[in-house]
Amino acid sequence: MDVCYHRQNDDDAPYTGITGASVYAVGYDDDFILAKAYRALKDSTGISLHRYDRNATEYYIIPVNNTQETWEAQENIFGPLGKQDFEDKRKELGVPDDIALDEL
Repeated sequence: MDVCYHRQNDDDAPYTGITGASVYAVGYDDDFILAKAYRALKDSTGISLHRYDRNATEYYIIPVNNTQETWEAQENIFGPLGKQDFEDKRKELGVPDDIALDEL
């Protein structure tokens, strides 16, 4: 599963993926989406092999109120982050502690 932005006025490409297809837990409130994903395995040029390292978890913080356009929206996320960086950024941004990451 991937977390995507939905562009309502774009019939050709209505979704922009922002986390990669390895998300296995999410949580949200009115202001933030949190996602937990397995790290994607990549070849030597950085291209995804569409396989995932289930021993390595990455975290994302995605602001819901995103006013950027199309592909720029992908830059309005925090991640991939390690666990400690995720917790630090979560506190810095004021993301509530009661948003739980529920496995899908």
